[in-house]
Amino acid sequence: MSRNKTLRALHIAGDSKFGGGDIVICEWLKMLTGRGIDVTLLATDLPAVEYAKSRGLVVWPFRGIQRAINPPKDLWAAVRLARAIRGKFDIVHTHTTKGGAIGRTAAWMAGIPVILHTVHGLAFHEFSSKTAIMLIGAVERLLGMMSDRVIFVNDFDRRRVIELGILPARKAVMIYNGVGEERIASGLAAKREELLAELGLPADVVLGVCVGRLVQDKGLPELFQALAIIRREKPHLKLHLALLGEGDMEGDCRRWVRELALSDAVHFLGFRRDALRWTGGGDLFVFPSLHEGHSITLLEAMGCGVPVVATNIKGNRESITHGCDGLLVRPADPQSLAEGMIRLGENRDLARRLGQSARETFLRRFTLQEMLKNTWAVYE
Repeated sequence: MSRNKTLRALHIAGDSKFGGGDIVICEWLKMLTGRGIDVTLLATDLPAVEYAKSRGLVVWPFRGIQRAINPPKDLWAAVRLARAIRGKFDIVHTHTTKGGAIGRTAAWMAGIPVILHTVHGLAFHEFSSKTAIMLIGAVERLLGMMSDRVIFVNDFDRRRVIELGILPARKAVMIYNGVGEERIASGLAAKREELLAELGLPADVVLGVCVGRLVQDKGLPELFQALAIIRREKPHLKLHLALLGEGDMEGDCRRWVRELALSDAVHFLGFRRDALRWTGGGDLFVFPSLHEGHSITLLEAMGCGVPVVATNIKGNRESITHGCDGLLVRPADPQSLAEGMIRLGENRDLARRLGQSARETFLRRFTLQEMLKNTWAVYE
């Protein structure tokens, strides 16, 4: 990219809760900084802010981009943001549904030369109603008119918005997420026996690991029902679940576990900065989510060479090929999920083979270098 001045870029995440998307955003910002672009991140979620600062990034805690939908407040936030950024940035790159709506509107109002947006997961998905798709599609169509490029992290979403006439093909770009080897290192070095010792479990248990926010679309009720099925149908399979994450459904999750008499088998570990150590040290990785863009935690498990049972939804099926480098099961189906977990828990040779294949797929398709190369091509 040839230029006579230092380009200034603002990335907008807003109040989005810390997750895989924040890791991707920070990797992008580090890459852009290394290529001479002056970057700032607008974020207010405390864990996300702390993570960004730990990566040496400049964070602007602009208040007003709240997760809850409130049209008058949202419009006022866009007006205030437009005033604050006018003439200060050459590029505005937005993330998340709310950050994308307010951020792109503000950037358009402020006359920012280049406006980009990344769809980490469309607000509507395979199971959304026609009404929801129509209403959300209308908003996204308007926001798309304000955007120079929209980046999708899976090809299903990219093709869907083009087919629905929400976005012209020339504006839609697909870039898979990627994870750096240095991040994977703690998972590769993890020792299963240390994790079992922390949980006070014997060596003959099967340790399943699930990492993610405890929220509605993560398939948690079905996960606990699947564990109950396993306990009933395969009592000899001593399967325990380490559940890493926090969220507004934690109270419900603990209640469901008690009601299903699973309190001795489900271990609530909360938000853990050493989550990759648990991912890499487990016997299998369980991913029951109902709605994903392109999950970082799933890629991390693959990078660690851990066998995966995941729901057959968009994003997941572009990462995993069933029976080759993981198992895909029917979403929102406890029986199907239980059968996948049983299959890996009882057949260690299969689990080992799938884990090795997952690691090979990760190195071939989902590295950090590949993601950054493709992202830089958009900026150029």
